[in-house]
Amino acid sequence: MLFTSRYAFQRHGPKRLVVRRSRTWEQVSVRLDAVELGPTSKAALREGVEYKLYDHSVLRLWLEPGPRDTFFLMITRNGHPLPESDGDPVKILRFTLAMIGIVAAMQMFIGLTGVTRGRADAEDYWAVILGVMLVILGLFAWHRSVVAMVAACALFIAELAVCFALETHVTVYNVWNLLFAFGLIGWLLLRGIKAVRDLNAVSLPIRHPPDAA
Repeated sequence: MLFTSRYAFQRHGPKRLVVRRSRTWEQVSVRLDAVELGPTSKAALREGVEYKLYDHSVLRLWLEPGPRDTFFLMITRNGHPLPESDGDPVKILRFTLAMIGIVAAMQMFIGLTGVTRGRADAEDYWAVILGVMLVILGLFAWHRSVVAMVAACALFIAELAVCFALETHVTVYNVWNLLFAFGLIGWLLLRGIKAVRDLNAVSLPIRHPPDAA
């Protein structure tokens, strides 16, 4: 069984690059405009493969390991991640904020349900307030605020920690699963923070050295 992914060189542009792979990554085919650039394999992608294109740009593909023996396919052209590839900071930021937004929406819904039914307690009000804070921080983070992204991630992980502490009975049998879950969530949040930093780095103005007098 082969899995197919398509990528564009510019955001919202035509998806000219096609990567087909087997489930184990042992067989990988890379095509540009229906022309095969060359077959490759998991071993080669762990080291990284490069293709020089007809416009003299350089396409590079490599695999980065993720949790539980998963892999992320990183694709760059002249050092810049392709849109919607696993290394695209916009895609990473969107995923991270979606994860935070889903939790914020759920806690606001639960809190507002208690408020509207006239049986609200302090937990319901705090759920709404913290949910609104996550949404506001997420909006600022989407507009490339590193401070807001860090604050949103810190609040998110703190809320989860409190929730697990109150609702989960920790035993020697599930403590490792909880540690893995928090490690995975923390890893995802750190990727989101790095994505904001990468986007800000790309948008910085180019400074040219002053002309010699």
